[in-house]
Amino acid sequence: MKLQKRIFRNIESLEKELIDQIKISINDDIKENDKSIILLSGGNTPINLYKKLSLEKELLWDKVYVGLVDERFVKNNSNYRNDKLIKENLLINFAKNANFISLIYDETSIKKSLEIALEKNNIFFARKSLVLLGMGEDYHTASLFPFDFNSKKGLSIDSKSTIIKTETKSYPNTRISHTFSSLVNTNRLFLYITGNSKLNCITKSENSSMNVNNPISCFIHNNSKLIEVFWTK
Repeated sequence: MKLQKRIFRNIESLEKELIDQIKISINDDIKENDKSIILLSGGNTPINLYKKLSLEKELLWDKVYVGLVDERFVKNNSNYRNDKLIKENLLINFAKNANFISLIYDETSIKKSLEIALEKNNIFFARKSLVLLGMGEDYHTASLFPFDFNSKKGLSIDSKSTIIKTETKSYPNTRISHTFSSLVNTNRLFLYITGNSKLNCITKSENSSMNVNNPISCFIHNNSKLIEVFWTK
């Protein structure tokens, strides 16, 4: 099992420590490789984290490449888009000079969009500085969902794919997601969650075996990369 749980008394202390760890990861890779490659999650939980991170003026943002762990296949102006969230909450202030690469390039065709995304996101398929995951109460992470055929393939440790189409019952139904093998190919793997129900999901996943219908369990029980869980109520 590759899991480390870090419990915080409040969101402020959690986000302060997580930002410190993100900064360390970015700075270390810039010193070693002259660039830092990071994949971030959407959703409501990390919004304030991203706003705070954008104020870190000492980071060399022009050497940071920002991508998404997943995206919802909807129109460009939709509030469901993760890239919209990143642009409005992270790529501001000092972080406006970061290099952002999206996952959607053709809103009319998921097939075409995937083809272009595979080419445009090539930099994220090598080892990354950090990956920041979230998790739903159905145990999904990124857009790797329980009982979805493509998600099962994407969770396989033998999968050679990097970005795939997935489906979920909740709207928006069609998603684009990095696979398990792509997400664990990173120096640091963070999971940021809040609330007792999500902590219970982690505990149950710890006490069970790896199961593709419990996507987060595949990360918890993987043998290649420690997943660092940051949790508060």
